[in-house]
Amino acid sequence: MLWYKAGVETTQCHKVPIPDGREILVCIGVSGGQGVTATDLYVEDLQNPKPALMAGDGDETFFEAFENVGGCGWYQDDPLHPFPLIRTHIDQVEFLKSKSKIKSVPTISVTAQFGKREMKPDDVEACMAHARDFLPLTKSYQINFLYDKGGYAPAPSSADTVRMFDSR
Repeated sequence: MLWYKAGVETTQCHKVPIPDGREILVCIGVSGGQGVTATDLYVEDLQNPKPALMAGDGDETFFEAFENVGGCGWYQDDPLHPFPLIRTHIDQVEFLKSKSKIKSVPTISVTAQFGKREMKPDDVEACMAHARDFLPLTKSYQINFLYDKGGYAPAPSSADTVRMFDSR
């Protein structure tokens, strides 16, 4: 270890070279509670590390797989209008090197699952008793991210899919 800064989470990271010759970290972190989990992909630049309460907490997050199936859609403020159930997870993260001879930052390719199910008030109670019967079916998606000015952004071909994952 070369240094330590409280709150900077680098447990599950991959170093990525950037055009200025330095390296940044692309990390994955999981946070959650009360039936909700989020798996985040985020950038950590150790020249300007950002302490966070939870991994991926902050502006550096470029992709989130959010899941709320543990709560069965229950919405305390308005039980007559439950939340839809969202089920997601990240299957694989790949760092793809450019075929160009010019040194470039790798593209990140993410394979992730997404499923959504609308809930009615009666469904919430039944889900609490038999949650497995209410899990949304998921579909696999391939999402690409390109390096852009200090971080990663969705490739144009993946922008609509990223918005779908961010539909909570």
